[in-house]
Amino acid sequence: MRGFIALPVPEAEKDDLILQTAGLRARYPELKWIGSQGLHITLNFLGEIEERMLPFLRTTMESAAMRMETFDLSLRGLSSFPRKGPPRVIFVPVIDGARSCIELQHRLSDTLESHFPRERRRFTPHLTLARVKSGRAPDPERESQDIGVNYRVDRVVLYRSVLTPRGAFYEELYRAPFTG
Repeated sequence: MRGFIALPVPEAEKDDLILQTAGLRARYPELKWIGSQGLHITLNFLGEIEERMLPFLRTTMESAAMRMETFDLSLRGLSSFPRKGPPRVIFVPVIDGARSCIELQHRLSDTLESHFPRERRRFTPHLTLARVKSGRAPDPERESQDIGVNYRVDRVVLYRSVLTPRGAFYEELYRAPFTG
């Protein structure tokens, strides 16, 4: 199974983001927009996971979560990856709470690297809105003024990614509440 560790987004904030980006979605239908069910903040992409690794992942998540306190997140604006060249990913950056996201991601990565490859790119906390397959993309400088949500994060989640012809579906496998 394919999996990743992420911070969930509450349903009300997912709905807000879908409403806030409705105009962009209409103006750029050629982009592969992420639906409400797929909105999250990925901390660690794991790729293929063997079932025997689930106890290790659970322990890793519990260990990291027990040292974290709940924290506030503020996602605001619009940006894209890569920083140079044509955009491939359109996202909302984490503004407030980024340091806590980075701290948690590093804690997880330090333990996970014994079984999963460490991401070589620098971690940038963000919520992906769309993928650019071809064609034009929104200009983040001109299109971002009304996009953003705030919410409190109290757990980290292991998701299984199920690929279907209509896109990926994410199933929560395990959650580790912050208890620090």
